[in-house]
Amino acid sequence: MNTTLARASKALAVSAVTALALTGCIKVDFDLALQSDDTVDGSITYAVAEGTGEFMSTEDETYTDEEAAEALFGDLAAEDYENGEISSYAEDDWVGKTVTFEGETLDGFALDEGSDGLTIVREGDEFVVSGPYDTSGELGEAPAGAEMTLSITFPGAVSESNGEISEDGRTVTWNLLDAPETIDARGSAVAGGSMPWLIPALIVAGVLVLGAVVLALVLMRRKPAAEADVVETDAAPYVAAPEAGTAFAP
Repeated sequence: MNTTLARASKALAVSAVTALALTGCIKVDFDLALQSDDTVDGSITYAVAEGTGEFMSTEDETYTDEEAAEALFGDLAAEDYENGEISSYAEDDWVGKTVTFEGETLDGFALDEGSDGLTIVREGDEFVVSGPYDTSGELGEAPAGAEMTLSITFPGAVSESNGEISEDGRTVTWNLLDAPETIDARGSAVAGGSMPWLIPALIVAGVLVLGAVVLALVLMRRKPAAEADVVETDAAPYVAAPEAGTAFAP
């Protein structure tokens, strides 16, 4: 089965129910970078709002915010991922953990036959991301403050997507708490693939260059004509009178 997204998602969804019931504020970010050799590098960040540890503490057991995040999302472990590492996360009033990994094969993102979920596969020189990723069944209506996103970076340009595409045209991001029924994206599996806007930009540049050439030719044709319009007369050239006391040589 999908040994990366499906496993992590299931753990996060189950834990998120508890977290939402307790505080209403969780943060989960999937950040994946597809590689041309059909592997995936990335990270998963899971965190809770500051103060969750105190909220969860009892007379018998106390929690820091980081410990609360570990208790809620403890099914994620670095050893589950190729070259995985786990580190502390603390940013913008969120506290938790980040699991980073590299070299995960695309097989880890392929589902068993008959399974229904998000997949990442390679088709020729493109990666194709497709499938449902519906969290509403587990989470219900997410309260204000909760965050859950998926970002996927392609080696080259994104050609199709129903997510938000970054300015460089290579990364697509979805808000998983308000995601479409299916997540779809297609992008180049080759680093340095042409950007979607490159061809139109080249066309515009070509038109501008052509316009400049035409204008230059028109100006060159008009210049001799302008010189030909000069009227010659028989009038003698004007010579300034010499100042008084100045000898004048004929």
